[in-house]
Amino acid sequence: MNDLIGGHIASAMASGPTATNAVREGRVRAIALTAAQRTPIDPDVPTIADSGFPGYAASNWYALVVSSKVPHENVVILNTLMTKALAAPEVRTAYAQQGMVTLGGTIDEATAYIAKETETWKKVVADAGIRFE
Repeated sequence: MNDLIGGHIASAMASGPTATNAVREGRVRAIALTAAQRTPIDPDVPTIADSGFPGYAASNWYALVVSSKVPHENVVILNTLMTKALAAPEVRTAYAQQGMVTLGGTIDEATAYIAKETETWKKVVADAGIRFE
């Protein structure tokens, strides 16, 4: 972001928390979001799909994960507490100020989302012929 602001590079892809303040301050201009939907923080910025690439969606996401050895009942308690915290207005506001949206959800939803993302990116890697060394 510093190189973009300083004029050393012409463009960059950056996460919401990295770019939000620079966009708000007018130091950089948001052209499009990689997410599937526009964000409430800046609804006038189109998605890449809106910009002529239907189906394009890629976004940063975070999940709270624990060892598979943690007892299920403890995972349920942790999920319940985290979902409650993410729903709190002050938490949602703090994340929104950084250009992020809080979701929360069930353990099964998180597991399914991680599995879907894994398959998506495995295909991208395979289609691009990327090999790990």
